[in-house]
Amino acid sequence: MTDQGVTFLFVMGAIALIAVVAFVIYLVNGRRGVEGSSTAEVSGKSSRVIWFEYVIAAVALTVIIAVGIILLFHIYPDGELARSGWRKDTRSDVFLSIMLLAIGGALVSFIIGVFIRRSNSTEPTLSREPESISADGAHKLASGSGIVGLLCILVGFLVFVWIAVGRPEQYQLMHHLLYPATFAVALVLVFDKATRVWSIKQPGETFREWVFCDAIVFLLFLAFLNLIQHADGETYVSIFWDVIHIAAFFLVFWLIDRRVTRYRFLVGYLYLALVPVLLWIWKMVQEQPAGAESGWWDSVWPFFFLGVIFGVIELIALVATRGTQRQAAGGLRDALFVALYGILLISVAA
Repeated sequence: MTDQGVTFLFVMGAIALIAVVAFVIYLVNGRRGVEGSSTAEVSGKSSRVIWFEYVIAAVALTVIIAVGIILLFHIYPDGELARSGWRKDTRSDVFLSIMLLAIGGALVSFIIGVFIRRSNSTEPTLSREPESISADGAHKLASGSGIVGLLCILVGFLVFVWIAVGRPEQYQLMHHLLYPATFAVALVLVFDKATRVWSIKQPGETFREWVFCDAIVFLLFLAFLNLIQHADGETYVSIFWDVIHIAAFFLVFWLIDRRVTRYRFLVGYLYLALVPVLLWIWKMVQEQPAGAESGWWDSVWPFFFLGVIFGVIELIALVATRGTQRQAAGGLRDALFVALYGILLISVAA
C-alpha cells in the first residue's frame, strides 16, 4: 500500500475512534440522566455526574487529536521521504488540512452541545397534554440539524472529488448531476412553499419571502447557464466554488422560508450581494478573460454594492423596529431591490 493510502486509513481511523468515544460517552450519560430523574436530589447528582463526564470526554477527545497529529508528523517527518513521497502533492496537504479541520469542528460542536444540553437540563420539566396542542401549531419549524446533515454530504463530495476525480469527470458531475438535481429540488421547494400555510407568519412576511426565494432560484439558473457557457471538461477547475454556491442556496432558502427570525431578510440581501463576488472568484479560478466587459457597469460590482446598500437599509430598519413584529413595511423595498437587480442583469446581458 502506498504512503498516501496508509495516511488516508490513519486519518479515517482517528475520526472513527473519536466518533465511537463520543457516542459511547453520550449513551452512558443519557442512561444515567434517565435513571437519575426520579427525584430532584438524585437528578441534581446525576446532572453533576454528567457534567464531569462530559469534561473528561472533551479532554479525552483533545488528547486523541493531539496524539494523532503527533504520530502523523512523526511517521512522515520532513526530509527525503517527505520530498519524494505523497506529501509533495498539494492535494494531499489540502486533504489532510480538511480532515484536521473536520476533527476540530466536530470537537467544538460537541463541546457546544454539552453546554446546550446542560442548560436545557436545568429548566423545569412541564407536563405536556396532547389536548394542549392547538391546530395552529401544526407547522413545526425545521431543525438546523437537517441542514447540517446536507452540508456534510457536500463536504464529503468535495473531499472525494478532490482526491479521486479528474477534471472531465468533475465537469460531468456538476453539469449532469448536481446543478440539475439542485434546480429540481428548488422547484419542489417553491411548489411546497406555494401550497403550505403558515399560521405564525403574517401576509407581509410571506410576500417578502417570495421575493427573495424567487430571486435566488433565478440566480441558481443563471449559475448553471454560466457553467455551460464558460467551462468544459478539460478546463473546469471551479467545482469547489460551484458546490459552495449550491450549499449557500439551500441554506439561505431554508433560512428565509422555514424560519421566523427577523434577520432572515438581511441574510437574503447579503446573499444576493455576495453571489456576484462568488461569480468573480469563479472566473478568476477559471482564468476567464474579461470578454465583453467594457466598464465598471458591466462587472459584478454594481450588484455587490446594490446588495450592500439595501442590506444596510434593512439593518437600519431592524434596529428602528426592535421589539416589534413589523416586517410588512419592507415588501416594497424588496421589490424595488429585485427590480434594480433585474435591470442590471438585463444591461449586462444586452
